[in-house]
Amino acid sequence: MPAIIALPIALVMIVTLPGFASADPPSSNRLADHSSVSASSGPYAGFVAEAARRFAIPEHWIRAVMRVESRNDPAAISPKGAMGLMQIMPATWAELRMRHHLGDDAFDPRDNILAGA
Repeated sequence: MPAIIALPIALVMIVTLPGFASADPPSSNRLADHSSVSASSGPYAGFVAEAARRFAIPEHWIRAVMRVESRNDPAAISPKGAMGLMQIMPATWAELRMRHHLGDDAFDPRDNILAGA
């Protein structure tokens, strides 16, 4: 499995599986609590739903990555240069925008979510 796909899947599994990589009991694992963000609410709900349908992954996984990687900040830039909600590296963005016919702006919420998914 290419690293481009394996890393986001591993990150999602870490943040969504109760008790995984955590000393806290599952009931206190706030990242596993999907009730805090409704699937049909939030400024990016439509984009998340589109990405979930397009790539056959659960919406709560996408929201979990956005929450952990950028704290839901579409303008986030990591110290290493990762960009946007899903924290896409520039070289990865260049490849994915061509493959999935995305726009020029890595910070565009829709395109960033699609690239990250």
